[in-house]
Amino acid sequence: MKTWCCFQQMARMLLLLTAVFLLTGCGYSLKDALRDTQATQDSARLKAVNYLSEYIAQRTKTEREQSQRRKAVVALGNVPARKSINTLRLVLMHETNSVLRREAIRSLGKLQAREALVEVRDALREDKDLDVRMAAAATLGGLGDQAARRDLILALKDPQPAVRTAAVRALTEMKVGVAVPRMVDALLDNHIDVRMAASNGLVKIKKEALPYLIKELTFRKDKRRKRVATVLGRYGEMAWVPLIKAFALRPSRKGAQTALEAASGDSATWDPLGKLLDDPSLENGPQLVQQIGSGGSLVSIHAVFTLWEKLSVSYRLAFREALGKITMKIGPRARTILDNVAQNNSDLSARSTAIFALGYAGEEAVPSLQMYLQSNSALIKKSALLALGHAGETGLDAIKPYLSSDNEELRQTAVLALGNVKSPKAVEMLLKILNDKVATIRMAALKSLAKQGDKRAIPVVRTMLKDSFNDVVLTAIQTLLQLGDEKNLKLYIAAIKYSPYPPDPSYVKTLGQLGDSQVVPLLERLIKRYMRHWKSYRSKSRRLYRRYRRKRKFADDNDLLNAVQQKLKEHIAVQPNAICSVLESIRALTKLNQPAFRTLQRAGYRSTSRFNPLQSPPKSCPWPSLK
Repeated sequence: MKTWCCFQQMARMLLLLTAVFLLTGCGYSLKDALRDTQATQDSARLKAVNYLSEYIAQRTKTEREQSQRRKAVVALGNVPARKSINTLRLVLMHETNSVLRREAIRSLGKLQAREALVEVRDALREDKDLDVRMAAAATLGGLGDQAARRDLILALKDPQPAVRTAAVRALTEMKVGVAVPRMVDALLDNHIDVRMAASNGLVKIKKEALPYLIKELTFRKDKRRKRVATVLGRYGEMAWVPLIKAFALRPSRKGAQTALEAASGDSATWDPLGKLLDDPSLENGPQLVQQIGSGGSLVSIHAVFTLWEKLSVSYRLAFREALGKITMKIGPRARTILDNVAQNNSDLSARSTAIFALGYAGEEAVPSLQMYLQSNSALIKKSALLALGHAGETGLDAIKPYLSSDNEELRQTAVLALGNVKSPKAVEMLLKILNDKVATIRMAALKSLAKQGDKRAIPVVRTMLKDSFNDVVLTAIQTLLQLGDEKNLKLYIAAIKYSPYPPDPSYVKTLGQLGDSQVVPLLERLIKRYMRHWKSYRSKSRRLYRRYRRKRKFADDNDLLNAVQQKLKEHIAVQPNAICSVLESIRALTKLNQPAFRTLQRAGYRSTSRFNPLQSPPKSCPWPSLK
C-alpha cells in the first residue's frame, strides 16, 4: 500500500513537470519570446506571440512581474499578427494597470491596428489616467482615421493640458481642415504648451488652415486676432498674396498688418501703404511712397504690385524709385520678383515700373534690361533705357545706339538716362549731344550734365548761353548754377524776365535757391503779373455764375460752379505753369525774408473768393494751397 502511494505521488509530479515542459516549450522563456519578436522567421515570431499572450494573461502583483508584462505588451507591437492585436485590445479593455493600458495603445498605434479604433477612442473619452488619454490621442493622430476627429476635438476640452496638447498634435497629423477653428481656439488656451502646439500645428497644415485664418483677421477681439496674425506671419510666401489682399480691406487690415510685419520684419511699409489705399489724393503721397522705399522688403514689392490697380495713378511714378531702393537693398530675390512682373503682368504701367526698378540692381540686371529694349512698346523701351542709366557704366553700351535713334522721344530718354551714369565717359557723350539739332535734346543733355556735377563741363555749357532758343538758355544757366558757376545770375534774371509768360516753375524755383536779393524785383513782378490774370478770371467767373443762375440751367450750386470752371478752363490764371510759378515766387520771397503775402494782397488777392485757383493748385506744385 505504501509503495502504491509513492507511485501515485511520482505520477503526479511527472504530470506536473510535463505540463510545465509543455507550457514553457522545452525551456522556452520570456527572454526568448522577447528576442523572437525581432526574428525574421514567421514561425519563431508566431511562437513568441503565443507565449507572450499567455504570459500577459497571468494576473501577477509583484512589481518585477508587472515590469515583465509591460515588456511583453511592448514586444507585441513588433509582430503584426491578428493575435497580437486581439491580445492588446483585451489588455486595453480589461487591464487595471494603467501602464499596461498605455503601452497597449502605443503598440496598437505602432501596428496601425484600425481594428482597435473603437477601444482607443473609448480610452481617449473615458480612461481616468492622464498618460493613457495622451497615448490614445497620439495613436488616433497616427492612425489618421477621420472618424476619430470628433473625439479629438472633444479632447481639446480635456481638463489636463497634456491631453489637450496631444489632441492638438493628433489633429495636426490628420490635417483635419474642419478642426482648424478649434485649433484657433486653442491659441487662447491658458497653458503655454497647448498654445505652442496649436501654433505649430496651424503652421504645419498651412494649406488647409490658410483660408480660415484669413477670415479670422476680421475678428473683433484683439487677442484672438493677434494670435492668428502671429501664426500667419510664419506661413512664408504662400500667405503673402492672401494677406496683402486682406490688408487692402478695412475690416481685416489691422490683423493683416500684424501678420505682414511678422512675415517681412518690416514695419515701415504698412502704415503709409494703408493711407495711400484709403485716400488717392493725399498731398503728402510722394513722401509716403519714399517712406516705403526707405524701409521695404520682398513682401513690400509683392504688396505694391498686388495692389497696383488700387493705388492712385498719381503715386505710381514715385514707386519706381522706391521699389528700386528696396531692390538695391535686397538683391537677387528682388530682381526675380521684378523680372516676373515685367514679363507677366497684364498692366503696362506695372511692367514699366518693375523694369525701371530693376536698374537699381546694378550690372547684374543689364542682360534683362537689354532684352526689354527689344519690346514693341515704347513705354517698355523708355523704362529699360532709364533703368540702364541706374545700372551704371555697364549699361552705357546698351544706351549708346539710342542716342542716334530716329525716334526723338527714345533719343531724349537715352540722353536723360546718361545723367544717372556717374562716369567721365558719360559726360563726354553728353557734351557731344549739346550740338544736336533738336532743342529738347539739347535741354535734356544740359539737365543730365547738371546731375553729373562735373565742373569740367562748365566751359562747354557756357557756349549754350548763345543758343537761339530761350528755354535752352534758361536750362543752360540753371545747369551752370548747379555746377557751381554763379557768374550768370543777371543773364538768368533777364532770360526769365523776357521769356514767354508763364515761365517754367523750375526756373522760378532756381531763383529762390540762389538766395540773392537781386531776384526780388523779378519775383514781385511775376506775382503782380499773375494777379492781373487772377482778377480777370475772378471777374469773368462771377459774370458767368450770375448769368447761369438767372437762366436756372442747373439743379444745384455745385453743378453751376463746375459749369463755370469748365467754361474758363483755358484761362491763363488756371494753367498749372502759371499757378506753380506764382507759388514758387511766394516761396522764394519767403526764403529771402521778403513780405511775399503783403505783395500778393496789395495786388488785390482775396482768399475768401469762391473763384480762386490758388486754393486748389496742381499736385506737382511743391507749395500748399492759399486758402
